Amino acid sequence: FLRKSILGTIKQNVHDYQIRPIDALSLMIQQMPQEKDPELAQFLGRSIREYITYLQPDMQNQWYKQAHAQSQKWLEKTNPSKDIQKAYYNLWKVSAKSKNELLDLAAMLDKSRFKNLVIDQEMRWQILTHLSAHAYDKTFNLLMKEKEKDPSDVGIKSAKTVQAAWYDAANKQTLWDNFVNAIGDTIPDLRASMQGFLWLNQADLLSPYREKFYTSILNVFETKEQSYSRSFFSNLFPNLCLEEDLKASRDFLDQTYIKPELKQLFLEAHEELERCVKLRKL
Repeated sequence: FLRKSILGTIKQNVHDYQIRPIDALSLMIQQMPQEKDPELAQFLGRSIREYITYLQPDMQNQWYKQAHAQSQKWLEKTNPSKDIQKAYYNLWKVSAKSKNELLDLAAMLDKSRFKNLVIDQEMRWQILTHLSAHAYDKTFNLLMKEKEKDPSDVGIKSAKTVQAAWYDAANKQTLWDNFVNAIGDTIPDLRASMQGFLWLNQADLLSPYREKFYTSILNVFETKEQSYSRSFFSNLFPNLCLEEDLKASRDFLDQTYIKPELKQLFLEAHEELERCVKLRKL
């Protein structure tokens, strides 16, 4: 209980700008290999990923590299419980950024490189989504094989997420038009595609969709059913932790009449966006 309380306090202090993300990162990476509680290990892994997003891009690259190297060492040199091993693996997966790291990640689809770590079907789809978002050149071939291997409804939706993550301007534009008009696919499959659309490492590719979001969001809420509209907002709100995102959100809130339900979503999303932008300046 005490460790959980301390970690929660650190996180709150980061959110309150009392501790710099980079300092909290050092603490979390030191603590994670010592943690024996699976729930806290997962918390530490999520916190490390979150705090890295609060850094400037050049610093992000350095910390992703460190997180990847450290989590690989923990996976190779320790004999953790199944749940703690998965926490290490999740950090290793999301911190794979370089060509060689992505190559190693893709190889996990053939054989796990870590003793006792079983790559289940959900994990396979997560690997493919990460590879797609980082423009791994063999993603398409791997995707075709995986669709044959998993033709289930979950597999079909997971494939949609993988395809939406692909780093390609034409792909993003087609998907956006489908999202706005709720066309081109079933509603559940469109929601699955939305989940793969926004990636922090694709800021240059996604910059046009900042303005597109604000010119579309009111109409989506007026013309589409509530659950679809909320999915549209939660997955596509432009939060790439950029000043331009914050200005667009602030201007829209200041200058536009927004119905209470949508405004509450906006205020919550704006708060997180503002926090991210401010923390990058510390």
